[in-house]
Amino acid sequence: MASTHDSAERGIEALVSCPKKRKRLLKSLQSEERRALLRQLQAHVEVHLAQGHRLAARVLLGISAEVAGDSLDLQYGVERTRIRWLEQEGLGDDALAAMSRLYELHRRRRSKPERGAELTMEMGILMDRSGRKKEALKLFRNAAARYQRMNQPYNRAAALFNAASVLYDLGRVGSSLRACHEALEQGGTGHLDLETHIALQMANSYEMQGHLDQAIESYLMAAEGYGGLQNRRQESSIRYRLGWLALQQGLPSEAWPQLQQALEVRREHDYGTGLARYHLARAESYRAAGMPEAARVHFRACVSLAAALGNEVLATQARFGLCRLTEGNLRSLPSYLKLPAPTGGEESIQRGRKGVYCRQIGEGFSQSQWSQSGDAEPSPEDRPALARLLKDLARSLRLEGLPDSEQIHRQERAVQAWQSNPRKPRKAGPGPTSV
Repeated sequence: MASTHDSAERGIEALVSCPKKRKRLLKSLQSEERRALLRQLQAHVEVHLAQGHRLAARVLLGISAEVAGDSLDLQYGVERTRIRWLEQEGLGDDALAAMSRLYELHRRRRSKPERGAELTMEMGILMDRSGRKKEALKLFRNAAARYQRMNQPYNRAAALFNAASVLYDLGRVGSSLRACHEALEQGGTGHLDLETHIALQMANSYEMQGHLDQAIESYLMAAEGYGGLQNRRQESSIRYRLGWLALQQGLPSEAWPQLQQALEVRREHDYGTGLARYHLARAESYRAAGMPEAARVHFRACVSLAAALGNEVLATQARFGLCRLTEGNLRSLPSYLKLPAPTGGEESIQRGRKGVYCRQIGEGFSQSQWSQSGDAEPSPEDRPALARLLKDLARSLRLEGLPDSEQIHRQERAVQAWQSNPRKPRKAGPGPTSV
């Protein structure tokens, strides 16, 4: 296996550095060598995408297409990754056009019915994102029928859930609820991810219909589910919704516990993300200084935290760093990107639950840490939503006569100050890059 990795890594270097010799090099490759080379290229593309180096990813995707040649099976994986790259570039129409070509090419291949069903589902997702809801609905129903014929209940339930989501967007709330129930009956039950997504969709539908008791019950199920899935941002948003609904009903005693929990879960997310970024930066500093063992400790800590947060972008960057510390350098990159995460990240993240948002670094969450929290490209709605959460929590505590309302109100003012006077993050030095 080591020799395969060696050969693949040398092959990438040759293909990138000697474009004039590329055609001749590709002609000499055997089938298994092409597959090994594509696995290695795919790993480098994943690292580039995680690092935000989308231009470099495009170059390697172009080389990958040349390596795949006329093989439909090899082309399939390359094109799926290229479509994801197009989406990240904001080229939704181009991604949809590429998916349409792939869909037409594979949807009737009897030798690989799973691929046809998978592409039908993916085509529906892209149609949904582009606003073509009715076409998306037809594709999701088609995918559900395909998965039923293949006796794949989980995937059938996922397709039915996607159909329910589109039906809700089309204003067909009753049909959406029926599709949710069918998804649970047809294979969604017993799978935490599907049950959780379906519970949230049902909660939205019940609330739209004015059935608040059923909506609240479903929101609670969804909040617990997303907590189990380590999706703290979604759990926080749902608990905020529960608290807000209680406030609207004049029930501050029911509102503040949910709002408090929403805030604590959000603190965990922000603290954990900031801590993971700290370990990644520290690891890179040690690696650059020629201290690999110290770097390894911090890279592993970053992987552990990122896995507990469900942040694949940070986890990929840290795993890439670990790979660079090995004697073989990048030869084993595909294996390193699949390394299991060390334990301990969850316990570290929970320390953020009792922190505070403020403008002074020594008091809890620093402004710079907040600005770096969340995904690689944080939503501009994050700060206003947090400010509203703090405001509603302070209000509910005040209505209940509880003493913590002023401390919460101070955090609200801090977040509002960040909105009106954001501090520019410090420029980072040149970071590590893949090939």
